[in-house]
Amino acid sequence: VTNPGPAPGTLASGFTYVAGSASGLRYYPVAPCRVVDTRTLPDGPLAGPILAASPAERTFAIVPGCGIPAEARVVSANLTVTGGSAAGDLRVYPADAALPISTTISFGAGKTRANNAMLLVSAADGAGRITARNASAAPVHLIVDVHGYFR
Repeated sequence: VTNPGPAPGTLASGFTYVAGSASGLRYYPVAPCRVVDTRTLPDGPLAGPILAASPAERTFAIVPGCGIPAEARVVSANLTVTGGSAAGDLRVYPADAALPISTTISFGAGKTRANNAMLLVSAADGAGRITARNASAAPVHLIVDVHGYFR
């Protein structure tokens, strides 16, 4: 815990929480902020339409939303899925990477599910993009709330 003055991640108390890692990345909190909500109309790059049924993918540019800088490599977020009429899962991964074998969040038919995640974002173009792949027989809504990032 440091108190370097006004900076990204500075809390109301003036203190900034910075956690280091072996990779040299540091964590910077931001005020909780909704960066993606496919329930939102009109349709747009970070809003609707709903994620189509499998095998459907959609890419979202997370940067510079919610004060996340282009240098961010990982986003700390809460993912929520809702509105699906069939069970399934989502895989969320950097837009410039291959589809991973592990899921980010699984859900049941008619259930709303939320899960915390550390989302790697694309680094090559500075857009901080993520891709969400719906592996469900039904469309589903995706909501992404961020609360920090690593750079």
